[in-house]
Amino acid sequence: MHMKTQITTLNHIVGLLTLFLIGPAVQAQTSSLTASKYNTIAHRLLWKELALHLKGADTLGTPLEYANFLDGLIDSTASRVSSVTRERGKAIDLQDSTDAIMVLSAIDAILCDAHVVVCIRLQLVSDGLWKRNPEKFPCEIRRCGKEWFPSLSKGDDWRGLDCDLAAIVYVGIGEALGYPIRMVEVPEHSFVRWHFSPAQYLNWDNNSATILTDDQFRHEGSPTSRHPFTKQDEERLHYLESMSDSTVVQYHTLMMAIALGNEKRLEEAETLYLKTLEVCPYAALALNNLAWMYVTEASMSDKGRTADALSYATRADSLDVNNIEYRDTYSCVCAANAQFELAIQIENRARRKPTRLAAYAQRRTCLDIGEQ
Repeated sequence: MHMKTQITTLNHIVGLLTLFLIGPAVQAQTSSLTASKYNTIAHRLLWKELALHLKGADTLGTPLEYANFLDGLIDSTASRVSSVTRERGKAIDLQDSTDAIMVLSAIDAILCDAHVVVCIRLQLVSDGLWKRNPEKFPCEIRRCGKEWFPSLSKGDDWRGLDCDLAAIVYVGIGEALGYPIRMVEVPEHSFVRWHFSPAQYLNWDNNSATILTDDQFRHEGSPTSRHPFTKQDEERLHYLESMSDSTVVQYHTLMMAIALGNEKRLEEAETLYLKTLEVCPYAALALNNLAWMYVTEASMSDKGRTADALSYATRADSLDVNNIEYRDTYSCVCAANAQFELAIQIENRARRKPTRLAAYAQRRTCLDIGEQ
């Protein structure tokens, strides 16, 4: 998909402040980091997000409030698991699947107790942990505990986490409490995995609180994201791999780049896209979005970038061969590089937009016809 369709819920983001600037906002975040009881990957990614300049910041939580909320989730998990172990007189066995399911189920229940619902289409941790009234949730799907589409009490403060945001929280809880939980990506979805060893693990779909095998993800997708994929897709795009911390950080960097692109902070978005590709050269979405930005934003469409866009779009299309959105970008990129006949061929295998096909026939580009 193009940048313009990736995030529709982040209208409060208007700019990026680097964490290395000296100023009140950054000092507040630094002091919150120091004051926080834990310093997990979820906390560290949240600090990066809170370095964004937020519109209407007085309506959002303070950095310390966010930190305290994450700390509370960790403490509640520790308390609930400790209660179970006391009752049965036996410590948690990290190699036992029953204990793994107990811990993962406890985290799911604690999120619901804390008024956190599964909320599809939120993109940043801070956006998910932003307290809001139920009618202001931009969710396509909701779940709280065992209840799908729960009736949320108006006037109460609720939070929402998409699949990848919740996975980051799970990983953070695991880091704090010593649980071997990793984040995993499949098409249009993320989930978590409990490792018994590098090659033995249990997949937990945090959107639906169900256990799914790798083959179920390959052939059926998840209950909330039906996107099966081939073995070739898996190898090219690194699906079903347990992410290292550095890979999770770059995944999150991509999410921030998308947010910046939506707010027209284009040079900062470009920097983060390129940073993502340094670590994850197979990140097709980063390749696609960077190419799209280079050929549809006048301020970014200089000759060098337009040529780079062709390389990026070609790579994105070859990595995710069935993604029509990437092919849609590819046709625009070909036109921007004066390859109009190829642009027409690719567009006919993509959206077949009449306005585009007519423009290409007249040797006009997507930028010429005002596509953004």
